[in-house]
Amino acid sequence: MSGEQPSPSASKLSDSFVKQVDASETKRALAAESRRADKAEASLAQFQRSKWWRVSGPIRRRLHDRRVAKRNATGMLAVGEARRPQTQVPEAISLREAALAGRLQTVLDLYEVTDLAQAPFDELLVGYASFLDARSNDKPLAWLTFIAVVGRYPNSEEMVVLWTDLAVNGAAAAIDDLLRANSEQPPSSAVNSEIVITRAVVADTTTTAWRTGHTGIPRVVRELVPRWVATHGVELMVWGKANVFRAPRQTERWRVLEFEPGRASISSPDEKPTNEPILVPWNTTVVVPENTMQRGRAEALAAIGEWSGSTLSAIAYDFIWYTLPETQPDELRMNLANSVVTIRSAARVSAISDSVNRDVHAFGEMAANIGLSVPRSVAHRLPIEADEVADAQFAAALQRDEGVPGLPVILSVSSIEPRKNHIMFLRAAEKLWKQGLQFQVVIIGWGSWRAEPFIRELERLQARGRPVRVIRKADEAVLWAAYRSARFSVYISLAEGFGLPAAESIACGTPVVLSNVGSMAEIGADGGALLVNPRDLDEVANAMRTLLTDDDELALLKQEALAYPSKTWDQYASQTWDWLVSGTA
Repeated sequence: MSGEQPSPSASKLSDSFVKQVDASETKRALAAESRRADKAEASLAQFQRSKWWRVSGPIRRRLHDRRVAKRNATGMLAVGEARRPQTQVPEAISLREAALAGRLQTVLDLYEVTDLAQAPFDELLVGYASFLDARSNDKPLAWLTFIAVVGRYPNSEEMVVLWTDLAVNGAAAAIDDLLRANSEQPPSSAVNSEIVITRAVVADTTTTAWRTGHTGIPRVVRELVPRWVATHGVELMVWGKANVFRAPRQTERWRVLEFEPGRASISSPDEKPTNEPILVPWNTTVVVPENTMQRGRAEALAAIGEWSGSTLSAIAYDFIWYTLPETQPDELRMNLANSVVTIRSAARVSAISDSVNRDVHAFGEMAANIGLSVPRSVAHRLPIEADEVADAQFAAALQRDEGVPGLPVILSVSSIEPRKNHIMFLRAAEKLWKQGLQFQVVIIGWGSWRAEPFIRELERLQARGRPVRVIRKADEAVLWAAYRSARFSVYISLAEGFGLPAAESIACGTPVVLSNVGSMAEIGADGGALLVNPRDLDEVANAMRTLLTDDDELALLKQEALAYPSKTWDQYASQTWDWLVSGTA
């Protein structure tokens, strides 16, 4: 290959790249100087309105005349003559060339192409174009080439542009377009980073790695992924601001694999290193065990599933953003919709309940109607498992959970939002208080939106002296002690992907008043629950009255809860791995 004569178009790739970087750097520098000039002009205008400016006119004119005379005598720039902005273009080009050459060599090494090793930059570009032309049907190579040349992950639309460009105009022209995209990226991007190829199974745990919230999906991820890592050597990857996937930093890794609620985050001396390597999964499986709420991340994952040659798998939690959009803030609803891009592009999906699995299949029919691929989906219900609490911790937590000693506790555990139906719960409680029943309500709740009606109702009840309170920050000991000490819990959400608090209550042997719809009906079907229509006040109040007054019914439900079919996190991790990675249902 090294002896081939470069084609006229290919031989210009290097010069074109240099000119593109030069132009982009100059454009950025001009924009920066323009911003500084605008700021200085605004400051000057303000200064010129001052009294001192008016009285100092003669002095300023004399100084100006002296500066002009000095410039004319020394050959300095004349007044008004333009000066080229300082851009440090040669250094910028050198860094980009070196990084780009390194990434291209990584691709060539992957394909065991050795005759371009140590080749000058211009020869490397020409040789790489010939290498790409010779493999015109290799979609994964085209995908990898985009990352190597541009220095970021592509979306599917960009891959269609590249693929058709290769077919119609050839590799040299396609690479020239990619070089232009590289030159337009700012220095703060990943254009100066290297590529690291991994053939291990990779889990994208971006959102969990960024946050310390430990409810719902992050709770599932932190139970599931560490088991995969320990058993199968899974690697983690995180979406970066430079539109690339990278290895997690120390704190991010800790939040996924070793996180403990209430424990301060570990400190890391290298939290924001520069030029972090771009992590690229190759001929493997990429598993997404959480929602992908970032648009660029979801589109990059879709391109992985469609173009990279690796298998994309995902866990589906719910479609509530679609079925009950009015219960969620606009920003959250729109961000959650990005997960559809990932689910649609996945080869295999694990649904957390039969209800969600039906939703995935229904969504698949909609995708098929417009000619898109349909993911294969299997239901793997989340575990029914309770954490143990040491006696000393239990006693301390119990003091916090029991606001009024001696009164039976009705517990509610969930985020504070319209979908969780707290107003219906509080109105049912007030109906029973007015009938003379004695009990207290403890709500363990976090993160709220559109919570004004709930807050007003809570304040109204408290003003009447009703024993109801909210614990907003509960550690694990407080949570599990509350489940075990409550007479029963109430979980009458309008829609759930699963309903983990209901399952946790049953796992502790505590019966639950539970919605009779969707995945919650699935949980209650095996016992330990009184199922109610969550939109019917009388049904909710009657079920709560039964469990407050009928000790025999309560004891029966407790027995059902204690005999509930158990499923551990170890079993769940094994089931999901077999399907998402091995393809065994």
